[in-house]
Amino acid sequence: MAQIIRKSRTPAYCDVSAETLHYVLEGLLPPGQVLALNSTFGILTVLKTQGGLPQQGAMQQFTAAELGALLPLLTSYPHYCPYEVLMAGYYGNITEKTITYYRNILFDAVEKHEIDMVIRPVRRILSRIRFKLRKFDMTVNSIFETGYILRPTPLMQATLLQEHIS
Repeated sequence: MAQIIRKSRTPAYCDVSAETLHYVLEGLLPPGQVLALNSTFGILTVLKTQGGLPQQGAMQQFTAAELGALLPLLTSYPHYCPYEVLMAGYYGNITEKTITYYRNILFDAVEKHEIDMVIRPVRRILSRIRFKLRKFDMTVNSIFETGYILRPTPLMQATLLQEHIS
């Protein structure tokens, strides 16, 4: 009898005990909103309360490869996420050993002037993530020769600033 093997959509490094991860991204989302990530299906949702009742906001599905790069960005917020951590996440296994491995690859690539070629797959996936995060009024900004960071879109930044002033 043939054995059916179901491929998991969750990256291998994403060893989470809870199926849903919650992120309170202060300064990125309006107060009272939380991002919920269903790690099994790769669905990111904004949860908010309105009139004392919980409501679901924007929702977007991410592929396993996109999740591999998105999870380190979400986890490292409000700080930047270094290239080597993004590469480890993208290739599926974030451990100290793999981060050191990718850090060494990046150092060698810089010395050989091949950094663009080495980081290109991560840049491509971040481009897709950036497009999908627009639904949440978020973007991914590059920090020159360092890594990437989650930021609100200019419109959301103005809204958050206005709420802070009021």
